[in-house]
Amino acid sequence: MKFPIFAPMLALLFYSVASCAQTPLEPLFPKLFPQPTGKNGLEEIIMAGDLLASSQAMKDFELMPTKPTLFEKRTILSDARVSRAITLYRSGLRKKLVMPKPADENAFQGYAYLRRMARLMTVDSYVLLADGRTNLAIDDVVGMLELSLTVQTDRLIGGLVGIAIDAITLKSIVQHMDQMSEFDCKRLMAVAKDWLSAPDPSLKAFAVEREGFMKELETIIKAYPKADADKAREYATMRSAQIMEHLSKPYVGRQPLPALEAKGAGMELVAALDSLSVLDQSFSKFAMDRAKVQELGVHAAIRKWKWDHDQLPDSLAQLDLGTMIIDPVNGTQMIYKKKSDNTYELIVEGLIIKPALDEPSI
Repeated sequence: MKFPIFAPMLALLFYSVASCAQTPLEPLFPKLFPQPTGKNGLEEIIMAGDLLASSQAMKDFELMPTKPTLFEKRTILSDARVSRAITLYRSGLRKKLVMPKPADENAFQGYAYLRRMARLMTVDSYVLLADGRTNLAIDDVVGMLELSLTVQTDRLIGGLVGIAIDAITLKSIVQHMDQMSEFDCKRLMAVAKDWLSAPDPSLKAFAVEREGFMKELETIIKAYPKADADKAREYATMRSAQIMEHLSKPYVGRQPLPALEAKGAGMELVAALDSLSVLDQSFSKFAMDRAKVQELGVHAAIRKWKWDHDQLPDSLAQLDLGTMIIDPVNGTQMIYKKKSDNTYELIVEGLIIKPALDEPSI
């Protein structure tokens, strides 16, 4: 028996497929929300996704062979369906966000909708920045970070989608930090601190996966002799508890879990749990996501210091940011280099993708 959603490698495959999947002709909203409540903001956000899926202007925009100009970005935002989609999205953010729980390809298409919305909102924030409306651009960032946290606690695959949303969103705003006012910097620092203070989404993502795994396990071991079924259930419970404890520790301090030595009927099923702890590559992405949010907070603090003192800080220590300057991926301090009176470089080594051992260096 396979656990297709649970295994990280297959989840990554599904994630790639969902990212590239062609949008179905039929609206997704009635499939995900056959009985809409009007109280779940995700309902309006998926409705917005349906509008974008049916917008020829959006399709043409996504197929542009070159980086769009500011004029082209303004043009896509002026499209009626795109404009209506953004209005629905913002309306949804004002409500509680609850992810639907379909167990089919509709869920993956929903994730693709959210990625598309993130890309569109970076276009919106870019235009807002070009117009000098930095406060509204930050509103876009806040909204996408809120959405990403909701998605990240929805399953492992949802976690990866939420992380992708953050990567799209944060890259856009960090590139324009020199436009931020002192008030903008204070706000971005607060946004980063609030996000970082939220419970680690990887714990919730695994908890959701574990629940689904245990249900499938119970279905399978019904055909086992009672002694074998009890043993499989016992080891699955023990192993999942070990993994939860593993994930509750800071990423940089985690030690490999002890090998699962139990053998016998059903143990090959329990071993599926180890796909999360042995590979661990999926959960490293949660740590990298945290590093990106910390990086945003540090950039904002540097810019605020410059407003306060009319010069850049000499070191990160002057900012008094505590652990925010510590890279959560490798436990080292971020590297700050003051290059001139107005320019600097901030390096988060944990975000640098290193080549595989068998890849030649260039």
